[in-house]
Amino acid sequence: MLRSLRDCIHFQNVGTSISGCLRLSMTHSSQWPVAVALFSLLISQSNTGFSQENPRFPFEPHQWLNTSPYTLEGKGVVLWYFEEGCPRCRAKWPELIKLSEKYADQPVLFVGINSGTPRTQLVDYVKGVNLKWPVLIDSQRSFEKQSEVGEISLQNIFQIASIDGRGQFQQGRWDDLEGAVKRALTNARWKLPPTDLPTELLTACRAIEFGQYADAAKTLGRSKDSSDLQVKSASERLLKIVNQSIGQDISRLSPSNDKWQHYVQMRVIADRYRGYILPDDFRVEGTRLHEDPEIKRRVATP
Repeated sequence: MLRSLRDCIHFQNVGTSISGCLRLSMTHSSQWPVAVALFSLLISQSNTGFSQENPRFPFEPHQWLNTSPYTLEGKGVVLWYFEEGCPRCRAKWPELIKLSEKYADQPVLFVGINSGTPRTQLVDYVKGVNLKWPVLIDSQRSFEKQSEVGEISLQNIFQIASIDGRGQFQQGRWDDLEGAVKRALTNARWKLPPTDLPTELLTACRAIEFGQYADAAKTLGRSKDSSDLQVKSASERLLKIVNQSIGQDISRLSPSNDKWQHYVQMRVIADRYRGYILPDDFRVEGTRLHEDPEIKRRVATP
């Protein structure tokens, strides 16, 4: 379990990181003011590339299993809506997982969508079918309704849809899985093609491409000093992409007289790039805000 917010909040270097721990543990009630603010900002700051009329992914962590997709700009997405209580649905997972593995070197993400099922029940189901995809727990069926695929139930056991590289959503046919993937790949692109990378950096590359920067930090930290020149060079190219993203996110920080709002915005960035060295002025400002009595009071308020 992650440590409490008070143990995680310091803007300081731990190894090569601005912070040793900035992710939220939603089990601590005192974290809710920060949690709500953080994830509303995640939604507003994240550039998914989706047009406004398309279904919008929530970013609250309790609505996801495995991981949540963060940055999908320029990437394809295949959405599989499923009914967990249907044996026929369960039997289809090996085919679906094999399909996603087939396209592992392509700029497309496979996402499971489940509606109306309690989280605890869905956790067991996902483990049982060995599913590693991000899975949206759509308990209020809001994403399902936005998608207009009908209510997923024993009468409508699964549906498929796609979002292409320009953010265009399109419903598909559950009996034409390859067609949905090909539509998702329309206009989708990598920032750095994985064919140009050594095998040991492929997982880190994919994490970076989908905005899961923190997941790649340890691998890049090791490989940047590799004696293998190919690995070292590829690592430097990936780090360049991360550093460009860091600069863009910091440059988009909104000037505000509201210290709390500014603090929360900085927390979002620090969490997103956990494990990387952030600019000195960013760390200094973060530490200053953390020590501010008003910020401390709000952090401590349930």
